Amino acid sequence: MTQRRQFDRASLPMPIRFRMLDGFGGVWLDGMMLDLSAGGTRFTSLHPVEQGASLEVQLSLPDRAEPYLLSAHVLWVDASIPDEPSYGATFTNVTEEQQQVLDDLVQFLRRGRTPAS
Repeated sequence: MTQRRQFDRASLPMPIRFRMLDGFGGVWLDGMMLDLSAGGTRFTSLHPVEQGASLEVQLSLPDRAEPYLLSAHVLWVDASIPDEPSYGATFTNVTEEQQQVLDDLVQFLRRGRTPAS
């Protein structure tokens, strides 16, 4: 059975910061975002993240002066590439406004542009 995505997704390789809400004492960790949608993100990190982990994600979006903070839940872990696991996370408790901002960014990226400041 094919799973259909609810939101369009765009490649957006850029640094990402996150902290686990259920461990590590809330320390901010670094990773690299691979792609983004209004519903979630795929990222890599040298810091291990378990499937099911609750995260706070900090995104530095190109059209925003301040980092964007979102809650997320790790749905899957892909450890098929040694020393470079990737993680799929869905955003949780996202407002309609936040979702629209993310979706607008994805649509611009899919058209090969970045949003105007």
